[in-house]
Amino acid sequence: MVAAYLQALLHHDIYISNINENGETEYWKLHTALYGLKQAGHEWYQTLKEILRSAGLERCLGDEGTYVSASGDQIIGTHVDDLIGIAPEENTLDQIEQTIEKTVELEKSGRPTKALGIELSWNNTEVILTQRALIESIHQRHRRSGTKSSLLLDERFFAPRTDEEQAPQKEYQSLIRGLLFIARMTRPEISIHVNLLKR
Repeated sequence: MVAAYLQALLHHDIYISNINENGETEYWKLHTALYGLKQAGHEWYQTLKEILRSAGLERCLGDEGTYVSASGDQIIGTHVDDLIGIAPEENTLDQIEQTIEKTVELEKSGRPTKALGIELSWNNTEVILTQRALIESIHQRHRRSGTKSSLLLDERFFAPRTDEEQAPQKEYQSLIRGLLFIARMTRPEISIHVNLLKR
């Protein structure tokens, strides 16, 4: 969406000051959100929720950034001002777009190839989600010399340490955070193993 936050109406009185070309201070009352206001994200989210509701979509209970039609065959995923729509027929997405464009200006970019660090591969019947680049990045970052990785764990690893001694522990925590994100997003089959490592 184009300048999404500027489309959100404010529900509080907010004034900003400006010095004009004569050196005089002017005070302006804002009617819509500006980027940088602490409530701008919230106001935009409320606006987007109403726009998508008017298009016949309701917020998903399990994910507040996902909206689904009553029939369940139209899904819109949101991240701030980016939307990804999935439906069995393109004309149903066109109708949703038309409803959205009555309120805000859309900037369409076709099928996305990446969203939130997830690579999307499209064909006629499915979308394949992968995180190859992230997995490779984590592998390179935590790679050790030799053939095996060597983040050795023993009782001393979990004992309190000085700042200098905490480097291996922090590296392990960083590795676990990356693996948890991958397991949650695209590789649920590794969840059990990552949870064991996390313990």
